[in-house]
Amino acid sequence: MRLLSYMYTLFFFYPCYGCHYSSSIYICQGRDVDHVPQDIPKNASEVRFMYTKIVVIPNGTFSGFEELTNIEISENYDLKSIEANVFSNIPQLQEMIEKANSLEFIDRDAFWNLPMLKYL
Repeated sequence: MRLLSYMYTLFFFYPCYGCHYSSSIYICQGRDVDHVPQDIPKNASEVRFMYTKIVVIPNGTFSGFEELTNIEISENYDLKSIEANVFSNIPQLQEMIEKANSLEFIDRDAFWNLPMLKYL
């Protein structure tokens, strides 16, 4: 299923830049993205931030997303901080990928109440 999801992303979103939402997948990518948008649909099942200039993921960003199962935050070389409650109360979250970022700080309360989380 994961391979199918990535292939979908490759064919329908690349080389698009900015933020896009389609088929319950929300993707932000490219150097023109410098903050986490406030209008991420609450019914998104996947959220991906790749190759952005985001520096901070603010408090409560994904908190309460009832249908969110996958989050990927990768190749964001300006990303320095993840604040409290960013990944909290996400009952369906199964996979959280964080790789190749320049993180300096993750708040100790960033992750909690993630009963379905299988991969971090």
